[in-house]
Amino acid sequence: MKRVVLVLRHTPLNHIKNLEAFRLGLGLTLSNNEVTVVMVDEGVLNAIDFRPEVIDRPSVAAFLDFYEDVGIRSMADQGAAERFGVTRIRKGVELVDHKLIVDAIRQADVVIPF
Repeated sequence: MKRVVLVLRHTPLNHIKNLEAFRLGLGLTLSNNEVTVVMVDEGVLNAIDFRPEVIDRPSVAAFLDFYEDVGIRSMADQGAAERFGVTRIRKGVELVDHKLIVDAIRQADVVIPF
């Protein structure tokens, strides 16, 4: 089993790569990997439960709904969330200290940045 960390650094509004990251996270569980998704910098905006149809963006909800079922951990940097004014986050995402995210990246066998 490998520890895989996906790092989301960009806003969900300008990039479709975040959608691909969430989809990839699910796919990686098929090989019995331990998958963690971390959201840093503008990536913490992916933790907001917003209505993508209003701004004509694809929804990640279909993927995130399965995360708990398959054991994927989702973390968002609390400091970045405070900087961007994120006060409410979607179910299943943990607001954590930056140090915990750094530790997860250090312990990972594979880190995939988006």
